[in-house]
Amino acid sequence: MAHTAFTATEFKDLLSSTSLKVVEEQLVPLLAHVAKTGSPVDLQEVCSRFAFVISMNATFGLMRLFNIGWERECTKALKIIEARFYQLISQKRNDMLRGIKSFDLLSSHIKAREQISTNISSLPTKNDDKFLRDTMLSLFAAGNDAVSSGLIWFFWLVFKTPVVEAKILEELKLLFPRKRDFDARNLSGLVYLHAAICESLRLYPPIPLNGKTALKEVVLPDGSLVKQGMQIIISNYSVGRMSWIWGEDCLEFKPERWIDDNGKLIRHGNMSKFVSFNLGPRTCLGKDMAFTQIKAVAATVLFNFQVEVLEGQHSSLKPAFTLHMEKGLKVKLQKRVI
Repeated sequence: MAHTAFTATEFKDLLSSTSLKVVEEQLVPLLAHVAKTGSPVDLQEVCSRFAFVISMNATFGLMRLFNIGWERECTKALKIIEARFYQLISQKRNDMLRGIKSFDLLSSHIKAREQISTNISSLPTKNDDKFLRDTMLSLFAAGNDAVSSGLIWFFWLVFKTPVVEAKILEELKLLFPRKRDFDARNLSGLVYLHAAICESLRLYPPIPLNGKTALKEVVLPDGSLVKQGMQIIISNYSVGRMSWIWGEDCLEFKPERWIDDNGKLIRHGNMSKFVSFNLGPRTCLGKDMAFTQIKAVAATVLFNFQVEVLEGQHSSLKPAFTLHMEKGLKVKLQKRVI
């Protein structure tokens, strides 16, 4: 059901238009105000809020927030989230009964579940809503964390590597000489930007550790025996930093490793060892969605603003197995003159 929803043209259009709307009406005005006042801003907090709004809209088709304070206890917050999700599911059902069309993930899942109900025995509403609640929470959390984490590590790597920032900006000016904000649907031609995002995700994958449990006994290609119930922990973080996989320069932030001599993206060789979104049949369903959102924000921010990472930020960052930076990323911005 999720795969069908993600690949639907209507959902892709919703995601693209929503990303553009949030970038134009919220992100750029906020950063412009920060640049005008000269005040420092935590870019990680900004990216997290952007990802939250987009993920909420893509999942539920709403532009509303939970109104949950960070200081609330986890158990209390989870109860609020659960109640809110049930409320959103009920509201979505009512909207659909009234003939209101929407193409978000929740609508797609409700339609699919209704088709299942007519073909099999009628499913209990409570159990159905619980399935929808759990699925939507999973999709929301996955999309939110991937975009937020992907953006902040991308910006940090770019800002501390001026030559990469210059090449991205050069590509943007060449393809979009008069634009200041970007529709995600028109960013497929940005080869170097895409390569830089891949390189960032290689070094700092949104899911640093990935666990798999064997349902039955199996022998791996190298002869290793995996018994039923055994858990295998795959370190995506480590895989992206192994010299025998990526070369002796594996610790360098080098987008060029993703581009061939003809200036095109290398998709087969590198993608077969790029495990940040899993591989093959288990590839993350939201991979393209994450790239779409990261590109839209990255292009807009780099094209419009010169960003200075405040002194001391680099040394405070720990490349640990965490999605976010321990102390955020404090920066100052200036309006870029092009």
